[in-house]
Amino acid sequence: MKKRTVLLAVLMGLAMNINAEPTWTEWHDMEVNNVNRLPVHTTFFAFENEALALQGDMSKSTCFLSLHGNWKFNWVENADQRPTDFFKTDLNDSSWGTMP
Repeated sequence: MKKRTVLLAVLMGLAMNINAEPTWTEWHDMEVNNVNRLPVHTTFFAFENEALALQGDMSKSTCFLSLHGNWKFNWVENADQRPTDFFKTDLNDSSWGTMP
């Protein structure tokens, strides 16, 4: 009986913490990138054949695309100023900045 009382008290304490009011201070902290989120990861990768899958080196696969490198960006103050044809292959992005 005593174990049930202790368990009930623990569960009630957890339930009270779940309903606690958030402080919202993370919204003002520019160093906070995420809250209550698991680390980003990939769980699956499609190799084109069994031999490459057994090697386990994704970079040797034709299905692999590295996103490392420099990216073009064009910051605008208002959404109306954004380039709406950014996806076109003949877009002149020579005035855009780059970031790693």
